[in-house]
Amino acid sequence: TVVEQRILKEEGRRRTEFQRDEFVARVQAWKDEYEAAITDQLKKMGCSCDWERQRFTMDDICARAVREAFFRLFKDGLIYRGKRLVNWDPVTQTALADDEVEMEEVDGKFYYLRYPLIRSATDHTPVTWSELARAGYPGAEGRGEDEPAFVTVATTRPETYLGDTAVAINPNDPRAAALQGFMARLPLVGRVIPIIRDDFVVMPSGGGSGVRSESETEGHGSESHATTEDPKAKYATGFLKVTPAHDPNDWAIGQRHNLPVINVMAEDASISDKHGWSDIGDAHIFVGLSREAAREKVVAEFKARGLLEDIRPYRHNVGHSYRSHAAIEPYLSDQWYCKVTDDRLRGFAQRALAAEQRSPDSLGGTALRAVSPALAQRTNQSGTEAPHSSRGGPALGAGFLPPIAPPGFVPMNPYPPGAPSANSLMMQIRDLPHLTLPGATCFITWRTTGQKLSETERDEVVRACLYRHNTRAQVYALCVMPDHVHCIVRPFDGHDLSAWIASVKKHSALAVNKLRSQTGHLWQAERFDHIIRDAQWFAQFVRYILRNPVEEGLCASVDQYRWTLLQDAVHLAIEEDTKKHSSESCATEGDRALRFHPARYARTYEAWHDNLRDWCISRQLWWGHRIPVWRAGAAEEAVNLELPGPLPEGAAVLRYGSETCVALRDPDGA
Repeated sequence: TVVEQRILKEEGRRRTEFQRDEFVARVQAWKDEYEAAITDQLKKMGCSCDWERQRFTMDDICARAVREAFFRLFKDGLIYRGKRLVNWDPVTQTALADDEVEMEEVDGKFYYLRYPLIRSATDHTPVTWSELARAGYPGAEGRGEDEPAFVTVATTRPETYLGDTAVAINPNDPRAAALQGFMARLPLVGRVIPIIRDDFVVMPSGGGSGVRSESETEGHGSESHATTEDPKAKYATGFLKVTPAHDPNDWAIGQRHNLPVINVMAEDASISDKHGWSDIGDAHIFVGLSREAAREKVVAEFKARGLLEDIRPYRHNVGHSYRSHAAIEPYLSDQWYCKVTDDRLRGFAQRALAAEQRSPDSLGGTALRAVSPALAQRTNQSGTEAPHSSRGGPALGAGFLPPIAPPGFVPMNPYPPGAPSANSLMMQIRDLPHLTLPGATCFITWRTTGQKLSETERDEVVRACLYRHNTRAQVYALCVMPDHVHCIVRPFDGHDLSAWIASVKKHSALAVNKLRSQTGHLWQAERFDHIIRDAQWFAQFVRYILRNPVEEGLCASVDQYRWTLLQDAVHLAIEEDTKKHSSESCATEGDRALRFHPARYARTYEAWHDNLRDWCISRQLWWGHRIPVWRAGAAEEAVNLELPGPLPEGAAVLRYGSETCVALRDPDGA
């Protein structure tokens, strides 16, 4: 940025007017000039560095180290390519890391926009207030009976309405039921969008009109905002405009509801129809405008049509680039990412912390991770027994596990003393009986309708199972097989086991059907569930889950099946028991010897890791090390990639959906 500003001032040219190598040479020259002065000053100050080992990040030896690290991480599946939202600086036109975004409090405004309602995607007849009144919509009676009805969304960024693909309402909102089946139509654009239900939406307090902003800097927070205790409730209308391409939380909503993603901006944050927006309609009047000018134009057009309900002042935090100091734009872009959230990176770092300094609610304790080699060695013996349903409890066989009682697990007996049977606990009977005890931990199995899940589809099922982990339920163990799922789970107080399973089935079915471009049922309606009575039963169910992929011939060792996950606390309980009963020291992941002084900084360390997002590593177009990676549009085209030669031994090949990527070492091994 400094070099570009100098060149712009002296020559009137921007970096985009140079070839990359030419611009990098300019930066290198600038570095050489100032490096010499800085080094001389350090020497005069008496700094006793090993000056012969002085390095600059763009030196050849550093470039080679970067390529080596990339290759190793790529080969281990810890680097991937994906289209995701990034922190985009529209001035320097580069992505920024989260810690390169500076939050600034600014004076902004909430704009209340009315979206007209129509009957359906095929019937664009306006919905009237009398129709809503008959459907039980609160407050509809006070409106003109034959007047067109609308919903009011509120936003600090009205220009992004051009990319809206849904309006969301909290399922607990009393207006939600009356809106079932109706659609909203975006003014000028003409796009018809659904009204979806999502408990992320803030409900208004006291029935007042207010805002639900669509940016993290505008108040998106925790997963559920159903209560009016949220400070933004006084601004909320209860309707959230969902713009997946221009807000990280709207992106998450879009993923949950399979919404289209429409990018309406160019790299300089001007409104553009060249980056994914095609149904422009009468909104062509905004194309080419800066985001600031587009905001004013959108507000003026809504006002002229009687669709601007209100404008209210609002002071809030907005992310700015530490380089250009311009407001950050959440921007949809193809980037390469390092999967730092993978248990092999984040989990290992968390488990390095000494036990006495770890928090029970940290990801290091309740996070689920892949099976460790130490645990695999303990459970790889044959002799799996299926858990019994008799009152006597399961017998321990070969490769047994010690009794396991992780945090939150409370042993419960579904047969109270003196009771002749468990009928008093019967919740429902369909094809199978289902018993329930508040606070009980259950072993659950459910099956597909006969369909086989691919590897990518099993990934989606894992995500669905963990979506409510630590919010509505605690998942202790999980195994997603090609045609069924095993899970040990404890619903939190106030949450029902059946509702949790229904949510998992719904979200996973939507994701899988989207991948298959189809509709229909994925899961059988029934399930098997079993209340876990004690720590010994818990251990046997864990072992059954671990051994299932091995017994089915899907892998040779329990740690080779990546769709088996155990809570970290379960791992630790088994590892500690193994160490007690082993004459030799047992190698476990993370030495648990890291200690902070003062101890309070351990919580900062945990919190930093808990809130990690995968790192974008391809964000420097004009500055950085170039990594040779070849791509093909479809997996079967991998052999036809235009490579500098045949694939050498040790080449790393990864497939992401329909795309194949290959990384190679050069002749020198780099």
